[in-house]
Amino acid sequence: MKNYQYLENYCQNGDLGINKNVFKAVAEHCLTKEIDLEKNKEKFGDVEVLIKENHVFYKIHVKASEKENKEELQKEVESIIYANLKLLCDADEKSVDIKLVFDIK
Repeated sequence: MKNYQYLENYCQNGDLGINKNVFKAVAEHCLTKEIDLEKNKEKFGDVEVLIKENHVFYKIHVKASEKENKEELQKEVESIIYANLKLLCDADEKSVDIKLVFDIK
């Protein structure tokens, strides 16, 4: 199993390899710094990253109540992580899969 994502033809100077820990750090930053923490304090748990066949898979554990709008939260998390990955490495949304795993309180 690869521990890095290899981006071919990243720029004029060549290719770029990004370690999966960088992808994990980006997601953790998004969850702790960019999502409204007053509303979501201690909501997010472990972030798991898997890289397979040039595709990055995220599995993010979330503590939620039954009443919570899970689809809205999924969209918010996806939007923020996609935007940050686009800035970092020009990642395409098609090469990233984000799944929230809800632990109902």
